[in-house]
Amino acid sequence: MTTIPNPFTSTEKVAANALTATKPEKGSYGDSAGSTIPTYRQKLMDALNNYVSFIRRIQKPDYTTNSTVDFKSKNRGYNYPWVADFWFTMFRTTGNKQYLKDGYGTLRALVRYFKHGFYCINIPTYGYTLLKENGFTAEADTLLNDFKSMADVFCENGPNYPTSEVNYEQSIVAPSIIHLLNVYMLTGDEKYLKGPKASFLY
Repeated sequence: MTTIPNPFTSTEKVAANALTATKPEKGSYGDSAGSTIPTYRQKLMDALNNYVSFIRRIQKPDYTTNSTVDFKSKNRGYNYPWVADFWFTMFRTTGNKQYLKDGYGTLRALVRYFKHGFYCINIPTYGYTLLKENGFTAEADTLLNDFKSMADVFCENGPNYPTSEVNYEQSIVAPSIIHLLNVYMLTGDEKYLKGPKASFLY
């Protein structure tokens, strides 16, 4: 295992949207009449592909990510990690390497807009391993440097958490510690193991 399971992941939100998009019909699970109605599994995949289309609509070609399709809402840093997580999960589901590129591009857009000092929720550090194992070595190394730079800021700040949308929001504490531990597991650098201990003073 190269990363720690994150309880703050938005996977359940993605699954909920996919399920909402399905409309199971009688016979979806197969029936004695030999119905040609698609299997429920196929209906789930169709719904998931519909959700992919929706995510494409809240992202621009440069991976700027918004909360709405009209791009009239605030550019929120919190949107980028869960969308990147979604793309990496889609790669795991389908094997389509375009989704690796999408996950990478989304995380690079996060850094482009919010630098390395933004306290994200659920930074998908496992994307580094996926990229590395599938021939995207340069991209993987770039993300690892970003992950390390983020972790360096977290270490430097320690328990002095910055303001956020909700000032000193507790939900940024655990994710920042999880990120430090994930970076330690990726690099073996002891300073990222010591960082969480300082943060526990919170």
